[in-house]
Amino acid sequence: MTTPLKMLKLNGGLSFAILCIYCHLVQNLSAHVVPSNRSRGVKIGFLPAMTVGKGKQFAGAFLYGLEHINKEYNLSVDYMFEDNKVDTFESIKAMTNMYHEVSAFVGPEGTCRTEGVVAAAWNLPMIAFKCPDSGLSYKVHYPTFARTQPSTFKVSKSVIALMKYFQWTKTALIVGNRTIWLETAAAVKELADQNDISITVERIFEDKFTTAMNDIVDETHQHTRVYVILGNRFASINFARYLYDSGLQKNGEYVVISVQEQPFQPSNIKRYVAKFPYYKSDNDLTLERIDAFRAVLTLALRPPSNPNYEEFLDKTRNYSSEKPFNAPHKMIPGKKFPVPIYAAHLYDAVAIYGRALSEVLAMPNGKPDDGRAIFNQIRSRAFKSIQGHDVFIDENGDTEGNYTVLTVQRDPSFPRGWTIRSVGAFTSRDNKSAVLDFNMHGSIQWLKGKVPVCEPPCGFRNEKCQSDFDWTVASVGCVFAAVFVVIVSVLGLRHYLYEQKLAKLLWKIDFKGLQLPESDLKSPGLKCERRDSTDSMDLLIPSSTPLAPFTESLTPFRNNIQIGTYKGMVVAVKFINRKPVQVNREMKKELQHRKDINHDNINRFLGACLDGPRVCVVSQFCSRGSLHDILENNNMKLDDMFIASLVLDLIKGMIFIHESRIGSHGNLKSTNCLVDTRWVLQISDFGLYSLDSHTDRRQSVDGLNYYKDLLWTAPELLRSANRPPQGTPKGDVYSFAIILFEVHARNGPWGDAKMPPQDIIEHVKSTSNVTEPFRPETHLLSCKPHIVNCIKQCWTENPDDRPDFKSIRTMLKSMQQGLHSNIFDNMIAMMEKYSNHLEDLVDDRTMQLSEEKKKTELLLLRMLPRSVADQLKRGERVSPETYSSVTIYFSDIVGFTVLSAESSPMQIVDMLNDLYTLFDSITSHYDVYKVETIGDAYMVVSGLPLRNGDNHAGEIASMSLQLLSAIKTFKIRHKPNEMLKLRIGLHSGQCVAGVVGLKMPRYCLFGDTVNTASRMESTGVALKIHISMACKLILDKLGGYQLEERGNIHVKGKGEMTTYFLLSEDTAFRSRRLEQQTVISNGNPSSTCNLDTILGEKGLCRPVSRHSSMTNSNWSLYNNRAVQHHKGSSDWSSKMDSPIFFTSDLQHGRKLGVFPIGNEARGMKKGFQNSACGGNWESRV
Repeated sequence: MTTPLKMLKLNGGLSFAILCIYCHLVQNLSAHVVPSNRSRGVKIGFLPAMTVGKGKQFAGAFLYGLEHINKEYNLSVDYMFEDNKVDTFESIKAMTNMYHEVSAFVGPEGTCRTEGVVAAAWNLPMIAFKCPDSGLSYKVHYPTFARTQPSTFKVSKSVIALMKYFQWTKTALIVGNRTIWLETAAAVKELADQNDISITVERIFEDKFTTAMNDIVDETHQHTRVYVILGNRFASINFARYLYDSGLQKNGEYVVISVQEQPFQPSNIKRYVAKFPYYKSDNDLTLERIDAFRAVLTLALRPPSNPNYEEFLDKTRNYSSEKPFNAPHKMIPGKKFPVPIYAAHLYDAVAIYGRALSEVLAMPNGKPDDGRAIFNQIRSRAFKSIQGHDVFIDENGDTEGNYTVLTVQRDPSFPRGWTIRSVGAFTSRDNKSAVLDFNMHGSIQWLKGKVPVCEPPCGFRNEKCQSDFDWTVASVGCVFAAVFVVIVSVLGLRHYLYEQKLAKLLWKIDFKGLQLPESDLKSPGLKCERRDSTDSMDLLIPSSTPLAPFTESLTPFRNNIQIGTYKGMVVAVKFINRKPVQVNREMKKELQHRKDINHDNINRFLGACLDGPRVCVVSQFCSRGSLHDILENNNMKLDDMFIASLVLDLIKGMIFIHESRIGSHGNLKSTNCLVDTRWVLQISDFGLYSLDSHTDRRQSVDGLNYYKDLLWTAPELLRSANRPPQGTPKGDVYSFAIILFEVHARNGPWGDAKMPPQDIIEHVKSTSNVTEPFRPETHLLSCKPHIVNCIKQCWTENPDDRPDFKSIRTMLKSMQQGLHSNIFDNMIAMMEKYSNHLEDLVDDRTMQLSEEKKKTELLLLRMLPRSVADQLKRGERVSPETYSSVTIYFSDIVGFTVLSAESSPMQIVDMLNDLYTLFDSITSHYDVYKVETIGDAYMVVSGLPLRNGDNHAGEIASMSLQLLSAIKTFKIRHKPNEMLKLRIGLHSGQCVAGVVGLKMPRYCLFGDTVNTASRMESTGVALKIHISMACKLILDKLGGYQLEERGNIHVKGKGEMTTYFLLSEDTAFRSRRLEQQTVISNGNPSSTCNLDTILGEKGLCRPVSRHSSMTNSNWSLYNNRAVQHHKGSSDWSSKMDSPIFFTSDLQHGRKLGVFPIGNEARGMKKGFQNSACGGNWESRV
């Protein structure tokens, strides 16, 4: 009995059901009985697809098989299981989780290649029940892998056996493009070659779309009589019907061998003859229609023959509906859910594993987890399938499928008058034989009552028969020869002249005559510019070339196009990725005809270079780029006149192409509609189909650009297996409809379609809904109703219902209202509108540039001091400067390392952000400069870059006291009950400051003062301010600070130092200091004066307050609350009613007095003498 299911919860919140079954196998009970204790602990890892696949429908077969082997071989095998979701990653993840507990794997479902290698690396057996991949037969990489589902490529033996039975030595091979069919086709060709069977024709079609069958029949029916079709059943059905409807089967000369994936279903015979959906095709299945399938031999797996098979299905349903699978098989009473054939494969997988395990355990040194030993007991032998017939497993562990041959037969005893019967089966000569024998056990109702032959008696081209001389044919031939001679004589001169024209190669261009920016498009010197449009074309022009000025007005071109000059004019050069071309006559005619085309709305073809180092095509250059680029440029405003002019240009160009010898464009899309400097639309990229036919436009099977290029292609062309490069006129009309929609929607060719291009193409190709085909949404268009109606008519599903371009011009005639009949007047009007648009765009860009400049300057001022930043903006070199006396502040947090270990990184970041935001708000009120923060370290300096006498020590000291006070009330978010212990160190002295670096400049301090300040911090005490003797002396000089001597301490690199603790301050001292203004005369800091003296001499009262926020830039702001007019003074004649600013311009060595004057000001005399301080002052309003 099995143990209860163990459900494991994996990380990430994903729940997987892991069922690992591993059985200890017992030798045949008739020979040996293995003690049950030897199989205890053996588990099988079961890997079904429960959520993605159909695993729930047949998973119960596993438990039924496990019950069988435990009973049959006296085993005690348990299991584990997990959902592999038909995904290699999930399968290997589940196998890894089971590795230490299981001895074998059953599964996985759907994907096995990588899992088989992993199982082999662990030497664990893996038996798959749903994995047809032929690559797993290579036993060098998969020595422990076996499977019970027959691989479809094994049907190749049956196909060859059937052909040999009817002596068909020539056949055509029609193959679907799925991997399973391509692998089967390769096996058929290999066996055919070994058995002297030739493949005369081979065609590959898209397995999802079977509409290509008609074309294949038309192309191949003259080269074969026997068809082997490897693909879905609808391909065979369409093929047989068209073969019959076209009259080719009127003599019963053709036969079709169709291979099916699924076993024969006698209860549903309509599926082999009816079109999709086959359950609605009863009216189509007449006896005459059924005759089309009497020449079809269908190879399908034999249906189950076990009389107890229905009981097996009921057991599977019961086990599937119970734990652990919980399938909803019992939700509808009285209804039996279908159980797929994979249930039998799953049961067989467990059964053959149980047999092999029992035999290995019976060996002297047999181990249940020896994968290679288990595999050796499985391969090269037969087993009795639960389906009722014997199945052979070859030496590679692959199951040989038991195929039967089905034919349609008329039988009046059946309700419909016909049925499908099995007429033969295949047997193996021996277990190692590569070819089977076909045994007939029924009759085939051939059309015309005879077996078709693989080749006509005289051959397909009558090459095997010699007929008597026919005088009538000879006479007719002579007449035609005479007419031909007359025609040649009449047209001789014309032909000669035409040949001379072709021989001159007027289209040929010497590659040396082209002037290109770079000969190699991939040169590092080329600049690539791409706009918003993902489908726009790359313009490759180096800025150093003479062509660079053109780039200002160019839109991007495709990455295989360069802009160059030829004979003094700018041209577009399209490079073709191929070797030099051998020019034939047809190519000469095509190139000459394309060069002769001259139309206002056709891009002029100048010539081609086919024998140079690179093959290229040269055409007229259009500086506005493509219509697609213009529509993607959101800054380009297009009014109705612009749109009407461009659309009508496109219509005129397409009318000309359709009336010319070319006939159609074939690749019409907005990227091929170019616009020149006159705003005239020109159509390009057509007519040179012989060159394009040698190049593969599809660079990658699943490439994004390939599917994007198909967004304008008509559905009938998408479905065509051999799409003509020149397209069709009706296909061009469809492409025009997409362009017209794109012009009015301005949101790409498919508007708001929320799906990748590949999905859009698949929806367009689909034929499931012909009445309402998949098209862009038009209800959001704001254009006139007649334009929407024109779009819908142009992209109808049926090409015959689409109008031609002359009819389209009539439908859109109203768009011409407002356009000038004269093309020059129309061009002038469009250029005027474009010029006005450019002026608005320049104004908008100028405003944006100004805003970005302000943001940049603000960011620079946050990184560097203002004076240093101003020097850098002027492009000046910032030289290092020595400061004789500054005070440096260092602080850190005691216990920060422990706090970091106890907190998450995000918590630490939040804490430091809150802390330094608090610190920055405090430092902004002092004449200091924050140098940097590193982790918990905080560095501040005062006295630079603007000197402030001895005030730097006082500013740093006062700031430190406020920071220490603030830290005691600071709350940590994630630890609100803990207090940060700030440790502060101060030192005063000399240092050097300068800017280091160019890409990320930093304002750095250097000198012993920095090191000493750091030592003061590192040797300090938590929640105290540790200062040096030098700093203490300056503070004593300033006065107002209470200090406490700490004593002598040992400082690394300094020896013994006497240090102090700063305890508190008297704020009145600092208030008096702030009222003093330091004045530096001509760069001499020793010249100072009192502001009272300056104002007094001018008749002004003493200021009563100072704005602290201006201290960092050395401004002193005084609130002029009681300014009095100085009577009799020639310098002053106004009433002062607003603040006054004083500063020193240290860089230029002059003093500035800035006096903002109120509304009542009547003027102020420029320049005045300060007798108290000396020097010339400039007054600025």
